[in-house]
Amino acid sequence: MKAPFVTHEKLEEIIARYNTPFYLYDEKGIRENARRVNESFAWNKGFKEYFAVKATPNPVILKILRDEGCGVDCSGMTELMMAEAVGFCGAEIMFSSNATPAEEFIYAKKLGAIINLDDFTHIDFLDTRAGIPATICLRYNPGGSFVISNKIMDVPGEAKYGFTKRQLLEGFIKLRDMGVKEFGLHAFLASNTLTNAYYPALARLLFETAVWLKAETDIPVSFINLSGGIGIPYKPEDKPNDINVIAKMVRDVYDETLAANGLGNVAIFSELGRFMLGPYGCLVATAAHKKEIYKNYIGLDACAANLLRPAMYGAYHHITVSGKENLPCDHMYDITGSLCENNDKFAINRKLPKIETGDRIVIHDAGAHGFAMGYNYNGKLKSAELLLRLDGDVELIRRAETPADYFATLNATGYDFEKKKSARLRFIDAAQITATVAELCAKANFEISEDIRTALNGALAVETSPLARTVLDTLLENASVAAREKLPICQDTGMAVVFISIGLDIHVNGDINEAINEGVRRGYAECYFRSSVARDPINRVNTGDNTPAVIYYDFEPGDKLRITVAPKGFGSENMSKVCMLNPSDGLDGVEDFILETVRSAGANPCPPVIVGVGIGGTMDKAALLSKQALTREVGSVNADPFWAEVEARLLVRINELGIGPAGFGGKTTTLGAHILTYPTHIAGLPVAVNIGCHATRHRTAVI
Repeated sequence: MKAPFVTHEKLEEIIARYNTPFYLYDEKGIRENARRVNESFAWNKGFKEYFAVKATPNPVILKILRDEGCGVDCSGMTELMMAEAVGFCGAEIMFSSNATPAEEFIYAKKLGAIINLDDFTHIDFLDTRAGIPATICLRYNPGGSFVISNKIMDVPGEAKYGFTKRQLLEGFIKLRDMGVKEFGLHAFLASNTLTNAYYPALARLLFETAVWLKAETDIPVSFINLSGGIGIPYKPEDKPNDINVIAKMVRDVYDETLAANGLGNVAIFSELGRFMLGPYGCLVATAAHKKEIYKNYIGLDACAANLLRPAMYGAYHHITVSGKENLPCDHMYDITGSLCENNDKFAINRKLPKIETGDRIVIHDAGAHGFAMGYNYNGKLKSAELLLRLDGDVELIRRAETPADYFATLNATGYDFEKKKSARLRFIDAAQITATVAELCAKANFEISEDIRTALNGALAVETSPLARTVLDTLLENASVAAREKLPICQDTGMAVVFISIGLDIHVNGDINEAINEGVRRGYAECYFRSSVARDPINRVNTGDNTPAVIYYDFEPGDKLRITVAPKGFGSENMSKVCMLNPSDGLDGVEDFILETVRSAGANPCPPVIVGVGIGGTMDKAALLSKQALTREVGSVNADPFWAEVEARLLVRINELGIGPAGFGGKTTTLGAHILTYPTHIAGLPVAVNIGCHATRHRTAVI
């Protein structure tokens, strides 16, 4: 029986943060499978798996596969753009397309991708548009039927792809005369095969073709791309392919054909999509309705617009009712979506446990050709994509579409699709806020932000004092250990300061204040962080759970809720100051006050520090501004040129104080001075300085 890669309890935890439907991918499974493929073909020193981007076009997924040594196979412009953005370049990219626009050939050649030509006429087309590269691949279509053990696997003669055998011969000769130095051969003859014999049979066809081409043209093939076609067991009773057995069988054919004919250095490529990702992704939905007429129907909040394969191909996808895995499958249902199409069904006459509205439905093996084939029929919006990380965290890797996304390409029509948006409130459960705050508390205390890490490395690069360099090295090592081992960056895990910006088109179901405090309570308890909050400033009795948090609310247009959690330790907080200057003190007085505050703080706030400055408003507003200033990205430039110049000058003047890392002297006392301002009274000049330690912890999420 198939089981989901995520437990019911974990799934409910995820749903508390992200509304169904959504796709969920398993990083652990993806990495382990990529390693199995690479290890199985390690006998071929040039082996490379080129993941078929069309199967799961998401940059986070592509980055994981790149980490595991894979390349990418792209079939169009946006896939090439995505590959480039992730960091793929040159021979890490295979470009396999058909009826290809000139601009795509030009872009692929610019990236240095291996271009896999689909047609003989494309040779001249490529030459006149982009030029012929030194390395090229040709796609072969042998025609007829592709048969294994008297079973027809597919009918290449009916496919639109590839060169005939005679065209291959002519193409090799023509391209050699045009300056090509390295040739590749490619074929894709069957899809989703459930037999270990497919790849070896395809390999024999291509290997023998390479031997024939060498004999006819004296042109050796440098690499052979076996493409995809290795299937996955969608049904529980299906026998899975064994990649180790497949690779060994391919090696035997390699030795019999290529190696035996002096072509033992040919590199083997694969171009797997479904096999690499299919089992490691699922579509998660909720049973929204039950209907009992001539049949029993369960209507989901997902539909064929989210997963097309069952409606388009009649494809089987296994279904699990989460939390009911061990109950008997004694009820028969059609599992449907909400499209105005009767083929919008994920399953027909499927035996499942009894389903109630609200049950979570997991649709298996949707990691490839799932989200990618989504569409917007009936105005349905595409779902989010989430990644279950190795450490159990869940990361949003593609947000769900909104009506604004759907209407974006219609802006040329002049219609205002958003004018009644205020009447369409978005509802967010308090439980989702709690889960988000808990996660942010953990991340803020375990991981310094990337901008601060970059700033510390920059300080280390220019620091000349041996002692200061040792301190900076230690701070960076401490941050790495904390992130790796899930340990607090500092033993003082701070008082939780939470900034909430609420979209005007949001309604929160529940008490938002309590939701935030419950998130802090949960985050600090689950991570065993220190409880540092006294119930009364004078009586000093510890609350025991680090609540209440200090919460600041703001509002913004739209239907998003932005949460920033900034745990504040009091080694630095105690060094902060507010001063009511006279307007006549001017900018000189402001800068002098800031410098004196940092100078008098000395080593107490654990420098190098971040200096947050609030100027204007009232006394309390200035203090709030200084706190908010600490959450700005270190290294960013103030949007106001006047204050940008002041910040730059303060950075120099503060570092000239010579306090240095940990107070041992050196060039770096601060990593940044950030200023926020607000209009103020004609008779006042409030200034607040909030000092943050070298970690200045904060994390933000958007719901």
